Amino acid sequence: MIQRTPVGTLATVGVAAFAAWLAGGAVGTGILAGTLLGCAVAGLGIALQAKMAREAPHRVLQAMGVAFLAKFLAMIAVGVSIRVIDPEAASVDWRAALIAFPAAALTVSVLGSLDVARTLREQRAV
Repeated sequence: MIQRTPVGTLATVGVAAFAAWLAGGAVGTGILAGTLLGCAVAGLGIALQAKMAREAPHRVLQAMGVAFLAKFLAMIAVGVSIRVIDPEAASVDWRAALIAFPAAALTVSVLGSLDVARTLREQRAV
């Protein structure tokens, strides 16, 4: 059965790349940077959840909480670093990055959580 997470991640990055191309300039760079970072952090969170689903299914909810905290801290770090570092501030719009980051992270997190839930159901059925 096909997993939703990689397909959803590629679709999210593709849509963001198209939106960045349309916006152009610093806004486009912010859209692409926020999307890529959001997908990366959410992907790491989903990897942690999947590992917990295989090894310790009773800790999946704890892994979801850790993943949420990681996304929250990464979003703050991205926003502050883009805003404060002058070369980045000139080439990347921090507002666009902070809008694209949670949108991408939410998309990947929801699809990944559905995959993890399916893994848990399959383990329970066996």
